[in-house]
Amino acid sequence: LGHPNSLGTFMGMLGTLMFGFTLFRKTFISSALFGIATASCLVSVLLTISRGALSAMVMGIWTVVSALFHRYLNLKNFTILFLGSLLALGLFFVAADTITTRFLGEQDAVSDIQYRGLYNEEARMMAADHPLGVGMGNFSTYSWLKYGRAVSLNEYGTQAHNLWYLTLGELGYPGLIAFIFYWLRCASIGVPFLFRRNKGMIYAAAAAATAAILIGHIQFMLQLSYRQTSIFMLNKILLGMIVACWYIDRDTRREERALRAAQRNPNALGRL
Repeated sequence: LGHPNSLGTFMGMLGTLMFGFTLFRKTFISSALFGIATASCLVSVLLTISRGALSAMVMGIWTVVSALFHRYLNLKNFTILFLGSLLALGLFFVAADTITTRFLGEQDAVSDIQYRGLYNEEARMMAADHPLGVGMGNFSTYSWLKYGRAVSLNEYGTQAHNLWYLTLGELGYPGLIAFIFYWLRCASIGVPFLFRRNKGMIYAAAAAATAAILIGHIQFMLQLSYRQTSIFMLNKILLGMIVACWYIDRDTRREERALRAAQRNPNALGRL
């Protein structure tokens, strides 16, 4: 993780996943362990002073609460949510000066985003000149050779921070279309778990992993982090969890349908 923002993104995604298990676990002790892990991730995000990562983690926690709190409605989770809110407010209070300076005073976020838009403009120009892309890993080279100068960058060679534009520049329109289908497929598998009412562990794990991927992807459109090994592998682990839960859920529902059919037809019960 070569940049504090990347560390913040990683810890924000991990904290979102941990909070899902905090709500799922049945005892105070086991929930407290995952809650401590979540709090540790929040502290790490605050220490990186990453605006995007902090906003993403808050959004991730909110998504997990929205998806899971009503499924595991009990005194333990009310207590954890109350104490967790107090702890978070305490951390924000202690770090108020740093957070305020970072969000409002140290750097103009609007100007920063506008400057990053020049990287996206480079990608559009690359795709216009090379519809099949300039090649994986060649964005920086072409920025130095031509496009950084064309969009008046202060320093040439920086890759597009938006993952979609980076894909467009390096892999062209075919690569971008393939990437769109890839993420649409991931969303079609994971997002439904956010709305399921089942209380099994696989549903909590899949919902929390989906929330973590969603907030990570928001960061991938703002911060150059997706291709860093740690974050890339974390994404694959989260996707693997979601797909595994999807297969378990599918097989379970098939067995339940077969059992119901067998109960309606007693002669078929012996064939199960």
